[in-house]
Amino acid sequence: MKLPDVLIQYIFSYYNCLIDDCIITFSILKKSIQLNKIYYLASKLPIYKIHFSNAIIISNYITEYFAYQKDYEYDLGLPWFKTENPILIDILFTSCNLPHSFSSYIYLRDDKIEKDIITILNIIPKCVNSRYGRLRSRSNVTPLYAACINQKISLHIVELLLQYGANIRQPIKIFEHCVDILTDLRCNISSTRYIQIKQLFQKYNKNKLEDYTNG
Repeated sequence: MKLPDVLIQYIFSYYNCLIDDCIITFSILKKSIQLNKIYYLASKLPIYKIHFSNAIIISNYITEYFAYQKDYEYDLGLPWFKTENPILIDILFTSCNLPHSFSSYIYLRDDKIEKDIITILNIIPKCVNSRYGRLRSRSNVTPLYAACINQKISLHIVELLLQYGANIRQPIKIFEHCVDILTDLRCNISSTRYIQIKQLFQKYNKNKLEDYTNG
């Protein structure tokens, strides 16, 4: 059911007082109300002061990539504006057959993966280093690790994450013991992919990657 314009205008005037210095247009708010997202979006904006149009974009992505969102936001009480949001891990585990590699899609085209990652990172850039992912026996899994271990993800996407500041030095945990990404990857992906990823890591590491894997 479509809300009357007068009611939309009333809601707009109320939330406009709360949102403070956010730039919000009536047309954007009207659209969000008709999509039944007004309460969810507007209730969080006063705290984080995220531009309303960006909030709508991310909300749509979270609806699309939902595999981790219920546990992340509702069970842990963490809002989706938090930088640790695991949405990229969901995307990068697409087509991955490793145990506990949850994703919303069985298959995605590389061009969609790239487009969605770029859009998300331009709005919430620090989610590139989320540590919310898990695999069997492994925790502290980041988007970078997910992209590397998932051999269905192209090296172009791995490099994209590095360009956006993915932390090469962030270890994963195996049975709660910290292990460098390359150390773990060496025994779990093809030797060709491992060498190519190591070269990318060296390219984007400012202080030159130490050869801690002895080869």
